[in-house]
Amino acid sequence: MLDVSGGYHVAERPHALTLAGGEPVQLQAQIPLWLSIFQNYRIVEWGGARGPWKVQTVGYFYALELDRIELISFQWHPVGQSWYQRPHLHLGPAAELGFKDLQHSHLPTGGRVAVEDILRLAVELGAQPRRSDWDEILETTQGAFEEWRPRS
Repeated sequence: MLDVSGGYHVAERPHALTLAGGEPVQLQAQIPLWLSIFQNYRIVEWGGARGPWKVQTVGYFYALELDRIELISFQWHPVGQSWYQRPHLHLGPAAELGFKDLQHSHLPTGGRVAVEDILRLAVELGAQPRRSDWDEILETTQGAFEEWRPRS
C-alpha cells in the first residue's frame, strides 16, 4: 500500500499532502510510467451543508514521468519564488518536443487541475487501474471537488 500523508488540523501554514513521501511512484503499465502527487492545503471553517470545516487546496504539483524523466507536470504555486502563479502545465524533456523553449513555458490550464484529471491521463498513457470501477470512482470524487470548490 502506498503512503499518503498530510495534516488534519487548522494551522497557519498549509499542510502538504504527498504520495509516497513525495517520491515518484512507478505505475503498472506497458511503459515505465511514474506518478508524483504533491498538494498544499488548508483546513478552513466553512458554514453550510458540508459542515463546519472544509479542505481548501492552495497549491499543487502533479507529474507523470517516462523512464524517470518528466513527461508532463501540472503546477499551481500561487505563493513562492516563481513569477507565474496561475495554474499551468509544463511539457518535460520526455515529451520530446522539437521546440525546446516550450519545455520551459508555463502553459495555462484555464483553471485548477484535479488529482482525478492526472489519474485519468495516466490511464490514457497506459497505466493499469487496480479496480474495474476506477472511472466511476473518479467521477464521484471529482464531482464533489467541482461542486464545492470556490468560484473565481
